[in-house]
Amino acid sequence: MYTMRRILFFLVFSLSFFEVSAQQTKFDYIFQEALRQKLDNKYDAAIDLFDYCRQLDPNSGAVLYELAELYRYVKNDSLAIHALEKACTLYPKNYWYKNQLVALYLENRRTDEALKNVEEMARLFPEMGEVLMMLLELYEKKNDDAKMVEVLDKIEVKEGKSEQLSMEKFRLVVQMNDEKRAFEEMQALADEYPNDQRYQVVIGDLYLDAGKKEEAFK
Repeated sequence: MYTMRRILFFLVFSLSFFEVSAQQTKFDYIFQEALRQKLDNKYDAAIDLFDYCRQLDPNSGAVLYELAELYRYVKNDSLAIHALEKACTLYPKNYWYKNQLVALYLENRRTDEALKNVEEMARLFPEMGEVLMMLLELYEKKNDDAKMVEVLDKIEVKEGKSEQLSMEKFRLVVQMNDEKRAFEEMQALADEYPNDQRYQVVIGDLYLDAGKKEEAFK
């Protein structure tokens, strides 16, 4: 009896294995054929084939990504966005899926959704400077000077201090009427480049604007 159970278990397991293997082979074949149709610019045929792949494996990120790209080719951005949103839900840490979704949001002027995704990308991929640059551009679109300064601080930590970064931060904090931070940024530049008198002149102007003539003359 025990031996019979083992035999039955082995048969069921073997049948399941072969069924899964056959399904995967079928998926792989159709996926490759869909890619071939895409390369031949036969987008409708490629979409049909990738859609069949999606029926075989609804959780395939590769299929969803390919479908999104094809939907863009045929000018159906709403379906492209839907496919990428699902891919990002299934694979929340995939940089390329998120990056492509952000591009689509921006093309469709959905800036708030793009910003939300880039903020998440900045948390997930802190080592990627291009994400911080995207974040900087989006905060600039929103005229959010304070957030821009935060991002510039992060870029400075990552890439090191530079005149360009410091001057941009200085411009923003002056725009924000943050007198204390403006002095700090300019003083940091003066300390970094002691032989460049331009920064001393700007500090003097800041003191004059603040009504501190004695400090300005010094």
